[in-house]
Amino acid sequence: MDFSRLKELIRVWAPVVGLVVAAWNAYDFYIGFQKDDGSPFRAKQLQLATLKKENVVLEKKVKELDEFVRQIEAKKSEVSELVQKLEETKGAIADEIQGPDFMKLLVTEAKRVGLTVLAITPARKAQKEYYLEFPVELKFRGVYAQVYSFLTRLANLQRIVRVDRFEMKPVTSSAAKFVELEGMLELKTFSYLGSKADQIGKEAK
Repeated sequence: MDFSRLKELIRVWAPVVGLVVAAWNAYDFYIGFQKDDGSPFRAKQLQLATLKKENVVLEKKVKELDEFVRQIEAKKSEVSELVQKLEETKGAIADEIQGPDFMKLLVTEAKRVGLTVLAITPARKAQKEYYLEFPVELKFRGVYAQVYSFLTRLANLQRIVRVDRFEMKPVTSSAAKFVELEGMLELKTFSYLGSKADQIGKEAK
């Protein structure tokens, strides 16, 4: 190969070789720049990776918060239902009732069905955790239909009246058209006392 031909090859390929070498050096610098923990680019990469991790943690926290809020709303709904049931129960138990009032009520209901009250005696009231018990012993005389009507009227009262004991026997001939009965009823009514549930109910509203 003559000298002039060699010069021509060098003139043509020298720029290409220079470009390849420059590209290689640039690539090697870029790789080193990426791997160098002290470089600004690497610092940004590490910062971005940290932000991604923090974002994952925050998303998890947001989901946990949403679930917590959902559970709180469910509990509030549950408490509201319990408060409503409590109010319904309180509606069936007089907020304030005294023994004489209860006895007057019993005598009135007996008169309405024609049942004769022979005696009515209050017993000692008993205090429970949430309510007071007012027991009364009532002795009566009447026919079966009157006794039945009296008990039915007590069952339909707005307040709770419970029959704890019931005794009854005939006092006239079983051959009579209407057999009269004498008996005794032990009855109780209740008066509601305040509780912590009332305060919880007020706060839940």
